[in-house]
Amino acid sequence: MKIIIPFLLIFSFQYASAQQHHVGIVAGANFSSAAIDNVSADEISGKWGSIVGIKYEYITQGQFSFGLDLIHNQFGHSYATEEPAVDLLLFEERNFDYLSMRLKAGLYRSGARFYTFGKIGVMPSILLDANVYLTIDSEFTEGFNNVFLETSEYTSSFDLAGFIEIGGGYKITNRLSVDVSLMLMHSITSYWDYELLESDMRHRALSLNAGVSWLLYNN
Repeated sequence: MKIIIPFLLIFSFQYASAQQHHVGIVAGANFSSAAIDNVSADEISGKWGSIVGIKYEYITQGQFSFGLDLIHNQFGHSYATEEPAVDLLLFEERNFDYLSMRLKAGLYRSGARFYTFGKIGVMPSILLDANVYLTIDSEFTEGFNNVFLETSEYTSSFDLAGFIEIGGGYKITNRLSVDVSLMLMHSITSYWDYELLESDMRHRALSLNAGVSWLLYNN
């Protein structure tokens, strides 16, 4: 919360001097992975997930940009564990669904039609669902067995991440515009919350976003 509060104060301060207020929709895809204690990054495979939601942005007279996205956000990753001593091969595919709020601020530069931007921000998220698909092969299971488990109770209900974003857009009309961006995100908090097996596990993702915005108000 200490990180989020300064962003809210900036929003409140800038509101009076903001020149342009935009609303719109945003959609895209995450290619996400994880940073896990005692597991090499090479052993973890990424997964694709979807992004969809709504956004609000305003741009000040000095062409500073402040915005907020409210999105449904999917993360995931997979990795294999092998225990030769007990003839065990375990493949895990983890999936996470969040309701996320992306609070961001940065620079906005515009020409007659094209514009570019660069932003940094924080993303608090509330867990909606978490699950894992397990594929187990061992001498005890007599071949491969697939197991689906709900893991929400072992996953932290809150996640906080930081991110950087760069992108650009095109003004179709004086009010309607489209934009695309790349975002690099890394969780500040660990998503794992299981006392019997303590470990630090954090989401990380590269996101591709596309949006459509409407100039709601210009003063």
